[in-house]
Amino acid sequence: MQSDTFAIYIHHGGRFVNLGSGRIYEGGQIESKHDLDADRFGFLDLENEVKNLGYITWKILAYKVSKTVVYKGLNGDRVVLDMLSHLSQRCKIISIFVDDGKKVELDGIEDSGNHIVNAEVTNLSANEKREQVREVAREIDIEIQVQGKFNEGFDDNSSEEL
Repeated sequence: MQSDTFAIYIHHGGRFVNLGSGRIYEGGQIESKHDLDADRFGFLDLENEVKNLGYITWKILAYKVSKTVVYKGLNGDRVVLDMLSHLSQRCKIISIFVDDGKKVELDGIEDSGNHIVNAEVTNLSANEKREQVREVAREIDIEIQVQGKFNEGFDDNSSEEL
């Protein structure tokens, strides 16, 4: 790694749990991203890295202060700058934690020149699922049709053009 680059380790799919007077992150997986430029890295970059893992929303996005048991919430560029200030010549790694993340799983299939995308939205109500599928469709600029059974807010076998 060059001197102005760093790595993030994103802990996701787990959750924070209280333990005595503190808290720990329990469960999930870890994904890493290396060679990030500390001079150009901001909150939107961090959000994009989390979204690249399939998350569309989360309750808490936090980092762990190096050599402590302190977690600090991330909610803007100012906090990201504070997070980056904890980098040192010896430690160029920051641990990021995603708590209560909601994901959209996309499975792309190509059929006769048409692109079919199956989306599974987890941990959301039916109305939230519908809105998140619309948002994903806008982001990847596709026309979609939602079909299926929804137990909340839809008739069985409902179909809606979005």
